[in-house]
Amino acid sequence: MEFIKQPMAIEHRSMELIAPYLAGLSLSEAEKKVYSRIIHAAGDVEYAPIIRISETAVAAGIAA
Repeated sequence: MEFIKQPMAIEHRSMELIAPYLAGLSLSEAEKKVYSRIIHAAGDVEYAPIIRISETAVAAGIAA
């Protein structure tokens, strides 16, 4: 087994693994990024269908 050693490559692969769990959800691209980060930090893809954010959360975060 060959391991990925570059941090950015690890992150990219992690996001690839998370993406299918978000595919069935009605999310904007910005929301997908937030959900992906939450799931990545938690290390649990089963959070995908239970995460809830307000409609203005992404815009408020960007503005902050």
